[in-house]
Amino acid sequence: MHLAHLLEKYENGTISASELSELDSWYHSFSPGESALEEDLAKHPELLKTLKLQIWNGIEEQVHINPVLPFESEKSIRARSFVWPYRAAAVLVIGILFTIGYRKLQPEERVSAFRTISTTNNLSKVKLPDGTVIWVKAGSSLRYPKVFDGENRDVFLEGEAFFDVAHQAERPFLVHTSDLTIRVLGTAFNVKSYKDQGTIETTLLRGKVKIEKDNATETSEIILNPNERAVYNKQSKALDILKTVDVAEVLVKDAEIKLPPSLIFDETPFTTVFAALEQRHDVKIHIENKENLNCRLTADLEQEGLVETLQLIKVSHGIEFRIVGNDIYITGKLCQ
Repeated sequence: MHLAHLLEKYENGTISASELSELDSWYHSFSPGESALEEDLAKHPELLKTLKLQIWNGIEEQVHINPVLPFESEKSIRARSFVWPYRAAAVLVIGILFTIGYRKLQPEERVSAFRTISTTNNLSKVKLPDGTVIWVKAGSSLRYPKVFDGENRDVFLEGEAFFDVAHQAERPFLVHTSDLTIRVLGTAFNVKSYKDQGTIETTLLRGKVKIEKDNATETSEIILNPNERAVYNKQSKALDILKTVDVAEVLVKDAEIKLPPSLIFDETPFTTVFAALEQRHDVKIHIENKENLNCRLTADLEQEGLVETLQLIKVSHGIEFRIVGNDIYITGKLCQ
């Protein structure tokens, strides 16, 4: 297959100028449809990820169509190994043709599956199908599906937005930016990811989020806790956490979000301490012995995580604890 051979040479970087010209002529010979596809990919780069995944899945299926048989001769195996690159290239051709054909046959359906909210100097409030509310800030663009019908709830942000995400344990909510993916279940946070700025900032008010680097060579992710901000440097690729930030600066006026309570205690009864920990860390605390809940605590726990906080109370006030998901079980008698 001549075309497959050209695609293979293009992939390997061995294609000549005349062959490249021939391949280019072939690509642009379909119809004006491919230019519209190129425009879509330029405006919405997340579509390229989906396209690549679909094509690669097709190639993998092609690999497994004819597995090596127990008594297959070495000559046959060599022959099929030689044919494989052409089959892979053929699948790639089919993928390109399918994508362009799909756009030509169903342009309105495919385009209308997503909505885009763009702002200039204004603030735009959006309510998604799952109940999530997003405030898209000035100079920003948010792209989201009309219906969440996959395993995840994916949205795509360029600029800045404040999110109050509806909790769905079985379906994570993912915010895709140029370099990072923010993964949550149900929480309130702000993402600042402008094209012309060198950093991406994620500020968490409630719950927990996981931040993942896109295209990282190794696993690179962090867990963000309330009142913390993750700052990603686009140039150095460094991802750092700033603790105890002023989250009020990212709040939106009409967002009915309560700021996390302070974890600085001065002779504070444990009824108040545990209530603050529940709200701050989005957990439920179950207390076996409630006899000494008026026992008091003096401590600054602003920069401590939940486990570290419980360890400190264990040492200072004689309790035991165990964590099961979002439930904390406390046993023992306080202040003994």
